[in-house]
Amino acid sequence: MKKIFYILIVLFTSTIFAQNNNNNQTPYYYYYQGQKIYLNLNTQKLYLDAKNDFDANQLNNQGLLSFTLNNENEPINGEIKKWAKIELESQLTEIEYFQKLDDLKLASTSIDLIQPSFITMDGDEIDMSSYFYVKLNQASDLTLLQQEANNKNVLIIEQNQFMPLWYTLRCTSQTNDNTLNVSNYFYDTGYFSAMEPDFIFDNYLQCSNDPLFSTQWGLDNTENNVGDEGIDIDICNAWNIATGTSINVALVDSGFELNHPDLINNVSTLSFDTYTNSSPSVVRGSHGTAVAGIIGAEKDNNLGIAGVAPDSSLMSVSVLFGVNQTTRQLADGINWAWQNGADIINNSWGGGTPSNLISDAISNALNNGRSPLGSIVVFSSGNTNSNITYPADTDSRILVVGAMSPCGERVNSNSCDGENSIGSSYGDGLDIMAPGILISTTDRVGNNGSNNGDYRFDFDGASSAAPYVSGVAALILSFNPNFTAQEVRDIIESTAFKAGPNIYPFNKQNGAWGSEMGYGLVDAYFSLLLAQNIINGDCESDIVISGPDELPFGEQATYTTNYGEVTGIIWSTDAAFTIIGSNDYSEVIIESTGTNNGTLTATIYCMHTDKEIVIYEQQEIVPYPNSSDDSFSLDFSSYPPNTLYYIYIYDQYQTEVYSGESLNVEKTISTINLPSDTYYLHIYVNGELISSQIIVQH
Repeated sequence: MKKIFYILIVLFTSTIFAQNNNNNQTPYYYYYQGQKIYLNLNTQKLYLDAKNDFDANQLNNQGLLSFTLNNENEPINGEIKKWAKIELESQLTEIEYFQKLDDLKLASTSIDLIQPSFITMDGDEIDMSSYFYVKLNQASDLTLLQQEANNKNVLIIEQNQFMPLWYTLRCTSQTNDNTLNVSNYFYDTGYFSAMEPDFIFDNYLQCSNDPLFSTQWGLDNTENNVGDEGIDIDICNAWNIATGTSINVALVDSGFELNHPDLINNVSTLSFDTYTNSSPSVVRGSHGTAVAGIIGAEKDNNLGIAGVAPDSSLMSVSVLFGVNQTTRQLADGINWAWQNGADIINNSWGGGTPSNLISDAISNALNNGRSPLGSIVVFSSGNTNSNITYPADTDSRILVVGAMSPCGERVNSNSCDGENSIGSSYGDGLDIMAPGILISTTDRVGNNGSNNGDYRFDFDGASSAAPYVSGVAALILSFNPNFTAQEVRDIIESTAFKAGPNIYPFNKQNGAWGSEMGYGLVDAYFSLLLAQNIINGDCESDIVISGPDELPFGEQATYTTNYGEVTGIIWSTDAAFTIIGSNDYSEVIIESTGTNNGTLTATIYCMHTDKEIVIYEQQEIVPYPNSSDDSFSLDFSSYPPNTLYYIYIYDQYQTEVYSGESLNVEKTISTINLPSDTYYLHIYVNGELISSQIIVQH
């Protein structure tokens, strides 16, 4: 009879919850700042809470897609509960959906709760857990919260440590309602300031609504599970600062589709075809369209991908490769670009024999573009798996870009991507790395491109890496168009992330460098952070060095900065210290080798910060007198002022008989209440233990 009564309650609750009102509004809502926030029911998803012995196989043949069971972080009433977000095989009507929730709840006694899922009015899918949050009007209202929690059979889980009026509560198997209704019940009491269910939104970290953004590991590799998490250019944070507005990026390439749906709104009115010496440009292959998408595909248009600089202006300069006068075409393309206002010139090509004609055109762009600031000229390093190809190696002012795998390696036959035919060129002229394998980007529309459709997912090699750097350069210039070409290059190199193993053995002008990876992986976000600090010539340092203020002579310590994984940091010290090594260049280990106080310096481009460190001679701390009658003293005068000492005394049975601390130069400790015996003295100074014996003799 009890079981039948329980079924009736569940079905009755679900029926009420599924009813529509007469105002043609959704009946699902919660309260935000006193206003109803309406939600639509998602009849293809649900949330499950279960006991620890629940097995997913208990829901076989229930019309569910496969799902993953997760463990709660903390026990609930001594038991580690399980939870899952579940998707149904097909979308149901509301009546069918609530019947399905009831059926699933009854399918296993190990299931505690089944919660419905929703869709916001903006179209975002959200799940709802069994947790909800309540804010008290005042601290004394905790009694009311406990009273109402008991009334609804919910648990008070914890008080928020940062906002103590907020509490986390949780529905249980004894709560005969879903979290949304329970949360609204707490609102309707009028006792509390605010409350809301715990909604789960999967796309907090996705900073673009473009449907293929999740495949663009080079932009955001935190949730795409391609290679190693974090091997990306950190574009989401960068877009909060700049998006490339008003910056012209010329692509000297095979031409790109000016009417591609994901490019058309970012296409410059200026374009040029070098083969016919006329405008507009001509599409002479698929390569240029792929390059264009990486640089400047439109963002947040619910279409395809997003470019690195999604508000930049793309200038198509088309070349017909493989015919006579290709050399003249390439030189003309570069000259036309800078003469027609190109801030950045991307060149995803190279090879062949050196040409005076092409080298002169590159020099013209570097010297005369953006007069007098210089155009930023970007070249791919090549795909020879050996030396950098011409013309990338012709002028040290060119930004030379190599291809990196999702695992932080130079793309080669053994890199984790498995594309065995590509090897990124490397050597003395290599400046920077960028994502360069299995790249998602635009393709010629329909059947005209590399794949059927408007996008491709296999653009490989240094040709795909160079446009990432061109895009980052556009972000920097859109933040401050008055940077010189050299300043842009210095910013990009100084803030590179040292991905991969420790293969940056040399120090160059802009930090640690290696022939395989240059200065490391381009980092869009930290490039813009540095740009913020040097805008208009202001290079006030905000670097903070963290580590011990005092260091015993001959000891080592580790120091870091608030720039975290920025690895263009150059560490230096005066004669008081020796640099022992560094870990990924974001931290340094030093040893005190001098007798005087010293200075540790961290430098990022034009910013630098000094940290003064006190060196002291670590002395043995000897208690006196020893043996002691009624007291003994400790002399700390050999240590720096204001050093904190923790002092413990133990008897022969390791029982603590005294504990204390001191900031004084001398500390006197009474032993008058200790029986005559031998004791063990432990003193902790700067985390190190100094121990000795003391004898108490009355």
